[in-house]
This record gives sequence, structure tokens and C-alpha cells, in this order.
Amino acid sequence: MRDRQQILVAVGVAVGVAACTCMPPPTPNDPDVAIDAPVADAAVADAPVADAPDIDAAPDAAIDAPVVVPTDAPIDARDPTKTTCKTIKDTDPNAASKRYQIDPDGVGGKSPVEAYCDMTTDGGGWTVVFMASKTNYGEPDVIPYGIDVPTLLAEADETLIAFRQSDGPLLEKTSTWPVDWAIFPVPDDWRSASPFSTVKGVAQGMMVRVGGAQAVQRDVLFGRQSFANSICDGQWNADASSRWGWICIPGTTAPFYSAWANTTSDSDRCTGSDQHHGAHACLVTEPGMPNRHFSIAMR
Repeated sequence: MRDRQQILVAVGVAVGVAACTCMPPPTPNDPDVAIDAPVADAAVADAPVADAPDIDAAPDAAIDAPVVVPTDAPIDARDPTKTTCKTIKDTDPNAASKRYQIDPDGVGGKSPVEAYCDMTTDGGGWTVVFMASKTNYGEPDVIPYGIDVPTLLAEADETLIAFRQSDGPLLEKTSTWPVDWAIFPVPDDWRSASPFSTVKGVAQGMMVRVGGAQAVQRDVLFGRQSFANSICDGQWNADASSRWGWICIPGTTAPFYSAWANTTSDSDRCTGSDQHHGAHACLVTEPGMPNRHFSIAMR
């Protein structure tokens, strides 16, 4: 039995020597083997490449890359502060009076629209929803708002009526042009449709500020029907089928816009509410003087 054990040991040694002679020890110049690496590290090195994270698929530059918004994306996605001229003014107190793209009802509503923003009058922030595009409408039926977005009309608190130049700036009162702008709460009828759609309307007891003066209580008159006299006195023509058209505020120097519903007039009338309706035409013939365009703005 002892002799058999000695024989087995001798065979094992011989096999071990043979194995060692088949695999020489690594040399310091062998690039494929880490000399001091433990066996456990070698096992990690032999792990399948597929299990390692794909570093090249997400380079560092992509992490900091800016998000590009398509040019046709809703305006809220580009700048949520530009929903009305008022929000633009609140965000940037130095915003200039000019045309801006706004989106009053946001994503999912009507498409963004371009509007003239009056950023000067009474602190600014006014969205012009209507400005007469011509000096002689002759339109006995409805003249719609230029910007007809229900959300804007429903949420506005104040209305500004004024005469403007064709490119937007307000026509200020002068010695030869004695007409002021006027601000008053939005009449309920004006939220659902333009005042040009009404046959005979009145917003009673409105608190009106004319040209920046202290507010006074006045009626605001508007409608397509003719008036009995030639002044802004609230007296309507007895003939309900007659058409002339007027918007004015009795007892003030606020704008008096008339004749826009009359088909025979050669020009609409743009004058003051304390004057005869024919004192000033919207079509100006004096050299160097701009035409007058009636406007309605909301804030």
C-alpha cells in the first residue's frame, strides 16, 4: 500500500512539472497580461463586452445640447410670457410699442396671432383687437374684430378707444386735433362680438377716463343705426332700418367714430364726441397729415 501511494505522488509531480513547462511565466514586456493583477481581476477583463455600457451611444456633448423647439410649435412652448401684450409688458417694462406674436388661449386653442401692442398709453400693455383698415367702410352689416380670440375678450378688464396712424402709433391731442383717447371697463356686449355688430347699443354708467383725467360716469354709445341729430347725444333715428354707425361717449372729448355703416358717405368720420360728426373726416386731405384710423384695444 505504501509503495502505491509513492507511485501516485510521483505521477502527480510529473504532471505538474509538465504543465509548468507548457505555460512559461509572463514576462514584464508582455502587453497582454497584467503581471500583478489578481485572478479575480482577470475574470472581469474576460467579461463579455456586450454587458458593458455603450459609452459611445451617449457622448458627453449630447448631455449639454440645447433643446431645439420646432418653429411651428405653439408659442407657449417658445415663450409662455407672450400670451397678451399685457404679459409682455409685465415681463419687460421697457418693451416697445410694435407688433408682437401672441397666443391668448395657449396650447390647444386658436393659432398664435400677430397684434399691435401699445406699450405707452396709460402704462401700456394694450392689445389692439381692432383698427380700421380703411377710411371709408360703407358697411351696413357686421364689421368683426381684427383679433377675435374669445379668451382675450373674456379675460380683459379695460377697453381703450383711440384714433391711430396706419402703422399703430396713437394720434395725440393737439390744438388742431382736439380729440383724446378714452379708457373704460369692457362692456359685456363687446366680449361676445364687436360693437359694429350691434344695431343700437348703450353701455350705461361706465366709469370713463379721458386723456388720463380722473374717471367720470358716462354712457358709451355704439351701433349701426342712424342717430337723429348730428352730435353724440344718444338720440337714435326713429327709422330702425336707417344705417349710419357711431361709437362715442357724450359729454367728453373721447373719439367719435361714425358713418362706417353708411353706403353713400365719401369718408368715415373721425372726430371728438363733443363735436359735430362731420368736423373731421378719417380720410385726411391736408398735406403731411396722416389718415385717422379708429381703434379698440383691450387690457
